[in-house]
Amino acid sequence: ILGNFFELKIEYLINKALFCVFQNFLETMSAVISFASIDTWKVLTNTQNENDPNPSSQLLLSVENFNTRLVLQNDTLNIKEENLELRAVRIGHQNNNSSINVTFANFPIKEYANLSADISISSENFEDKPNATVVAIAYPTWIDILPNTTTFSGNFLINGLVTTITLNVKNPVNINLTFSPRNRTLDLNTAMCAFWDFSGNGAWNNTGCKREIIGENIRCNCEHLTSFSMLMSPDLIDDPALGYITIIGVA
Repeated sequence: ILGNFFELKIEYLINKALFCVFQNFLETMSAVISFASIDTWKVLTNTQNENDPNPSSQLLLSVENFNTRLVLQNDTLNIKEENLELRAVRIGHQNNNSSINVTFANFPIKEYANLSADISISSENFEDKPNATVVAIAYPTWIDILPNTTTFSGNFLINGLVTTITLNVKNPVNINLTFSPRNRTLDLNTAMCAFWDFSGNGAWNNTGCKREIIGENIRCNCEHLTSFSMLMSPDLIDDPALGYITIIGVA
């Protein structure tokens, strides 16, 4: 009995130490991606060698890798730093039939106050996966730090909250994300749901993601977990049908 007690105590201390490291990592991360650092990130991106990975892409990858190593002491964890917010949920035997629903909104920096993201993962994704841990992080400043580079053609800007969602077990996952546009003057019909592809220098990739317009927001359905956002084009759509609608409306 005493041996089991010491084993549990050691495991508890290790998990507590890992949690402290994780929390310190998030504090450092929040400082590194502060609003004041955006210009520095842009300089780093513009001066990088052509064949080198984008520095912001490398940092984002380190966050994803770190998230998969998070060990929760309780079933849920909420951490809110100045420039990011984390929500984590452990799927146990008692709640493996529950869906994951997370909302990020009401960010304190006025430049990002209208950003929001609703994340939903159906309980079907967690069948026979007890002790799976879902970690979601939202970082509003990433919208101005990550490049607008895409693997698809067209002129696009990041126009939604950047969120990272990870699962600590290898399992195909279907996820729904609903984004509010930062710039509401852009045409919703140009919206593209995309994830950050770490291949090469890094770029936004829309493979496996579908888009749906829900009122003034964009809902994305994607077949995997990683870092997501919603991109929109500042260019007008040259669509005769839209022109006819406008003419009829004016008439």
